[in-house]
Amino acid sequence: MRYTGPKVRLSRRAGVPLTRKAVKYFEARPYPPGEHGRKTNRRTTGDYGMRLLEKQKLRWYYDVSERQLRRYWDLAVRRPGRSGEELVALLETRLASLVLRAGLAPSIYAARQYVNHGHITVDGRKVDIPSYQVKPGQSVIVRERSAGMQPFVAAAEGTYADERTAPYLDVDHRALRFTLLRRPAREEIVVPVDEQLVVEHYSRWHLGPSLVPDLADVCRLRREGQEERLVPAGVFTPTGVEAVGRSAWQRCFSDAVIGPVRW
Repeated sequence: MRYTGPKVRLSRRAGVPLTRKAVKYFEARPYPPGEHGRKTNRRTTGDYGMRLLEKQKLRWYYDVSERQLRRYWDLAVRRPGRSGEELVALLETRLASLVLRAGLAPSIYAARQYVNHGHITVDGRKVDIPSYQVKPGQSVIVRERSAGMQPFVAAAEGTYADERTAPYLDVDHRALRFTLLRRPAREEIVVPVDEQLVVEHYSRWHLGPSLVPDLADVCRLRREGQEERLVPAGVFTPTGVEAVGRSAWQRCFSDAVIGPVRW
């Protein structure tokens, strides 16, 4: 489920302003939200908490649910490039993300609403799905009947535009139009997230694209001495114990099959 509560609260929780609006509020209250926010020490966060927060920042920045982000992760690990860079590129080429990046909306939440309400067309066809993946060469334009609305009049004047236009976009603010020239490179995407920590977070629990490793695959990899494929750095943690039952795992890792295993 997507978060629909106070947006600045997310920036205070993340420790960085995630939207333009959050900048001035974050400067006034740079500590986490809540009754004990002033007493919270961010430096005491452990490794798991640090990776989890980085994943949450990515979710909040692009306004996607946990289920959506996991689906994008599954797509990213199947691609030939670096999984973290592929994940960020997939999120950046969402229609709502590009509407924001082109300067047609003041925030990701407004961009999502513009798309949902049918104000945006892709190659002349109305698209009302914020997660629509824009392909290189496709042109996105505000519908003619919507161009006279106050938010789009402000967008045509460059009110929401960044100081520097993204190099992978060809933007015409006056015409309320932009074109995706090519797939964005990671160094061109301005997002306050270390995607490598997100990769480490998901790699800790995933075996490839699956959310829970298959018992037969785990047994086979253990017999072949390929434990490093289960968890980064070669440290084995039975992440599927709760899913398949501890007795099944103990049979898989019994001394008679593969030798002693430390739990």
